[in-house]
Amino acid sequence: DLLACCIPPGYRFTAVEIVSGVGMGTTALNIGTSPVHASNTQIATGVTVPTANALVSVTPAARRADALMPAGRYFVTVGTEAEAASANDLVVDFVAVVP
Repeated sequence: DLLACCIPPGYRFTAVEIVSGVGMGTTALNIGTSPVHASNTQIATGVTVPTANALVSVTPAARRADALMPAGRYFVTVGTEAEAASANDLVVDFVAVVP
């Protein structure tokens, strides 16, 4: 698991942007408030980054409709699929704005 960020109270979710230095194939990423992959489902589940250096933007409508994000720690977790050994430069940006 990867602690991606800590969100203070009062922010509104806009998107999560992900870029990897290598294609990660079918490796599934979950994004949310739990460091445990199976229960890390608050933002997005099953996100894949199949192509190297290509931006993957995650903007689930259900989260965008929320007025405010819950304050707290947000994680990116990796599923059981085979992860490329050289995928050591995964960049995850949370985009949130103050209302």
